[in-house]
Amino acid sequence: MLPNVQPLVLGQVTDRTGAFDEKDQLFGLRPTDDKIATVNPASKTPYHPNDPMMPIAWLKPYQLPKGKSGMAFTATIGASTDLLSEGVRRLFVNATYHLLATGTCCFHPKCYHPPQRGCP
Repeated sequence: MLPNVQPLVLGQVTDRTGAFDEKDQLFGLRPTDDKIATVNPASKTPYHPNDPMMPIAWLKPYQLPKGKSGMAFTATIGASTDLLSEGVRRLFVNATYHLLATGTCCFHPKCYHPPQRGCP
């Protein structure tokens, strides 16, 4: 872990359940896919993929040369399909509010249909 990094969310690798469906944008990401992985079957060298659990969202302070200091929010999540999750949307909105030091009022679109990859 880098110095001065504050992890906000730790991710864990899960074993996917059910048959693979290419059209299922949330395959392996549903609350029912909750069996924690203990091995990586694709690895030639056995290891525990959740030891240690890795941050998927964190804050890191920075200092510009001869300038202001600030705080950066970084995440390894954020694909269009990740935003189908209310929790991910809340994470990004709350991180933005935290960095801007504003209130917590947020407009929520009634309908959100992201493309799976790239532009629609």
